[in-house]
Amino acid sequence: MEKNDSGGNGPRIKKQTQLSDELKKVLEEAEKIVNFEPTFDFEHTGAKIILPAIQNPDDAYELYYMSLGKLKRAFIPKGKTGQPVRDEINIYLKRGKEKGADGRQSYTHMMREAINIFLNWANEYNGENIMDLYLTFHDLNKEAQK
Repeated sequence: MEKNDSGGNGPRIKKQTQLSDELKKVLEEAEKIVNFEPTFDFEHTGAKIILPAIQNPDDAYELYYMSLGKLKRAFIPKGKTGQPVRDEINIYLKRGKEKGADGRQSYTHMMREAINIFLNWANEYNGENIMDLYLTFHDLNKEAQK
């Protein structure tokens, strides 16, 4: 009694080999394209290329939790009294949008800007005029919403 070692995989292996051959052909053709030039004319259409800062999850974590988070905990009162300021900072991180993504998911360059604003305020007011911090972020958010 002989066993069939193919296990019924014959057509499956053939299909994978076919797919691999097709993929190999496509990739070889792609390598032949050396001097790719975009066909979209940016100069005459007025379009702009906007490239956000490259995101790095480790940097984002450090900036949000270790820097901005520590500043908020050090200077903004806990509870309801500090909530409006925390809300304005998060809205700023979301580029002036009140709804949508969480501030933790913002671009790292926005986090750096928020930290700089916070540090400038802390140096200028020694952390005593929380209303000025609120108004700074509030005004920036209103500008971003225009």
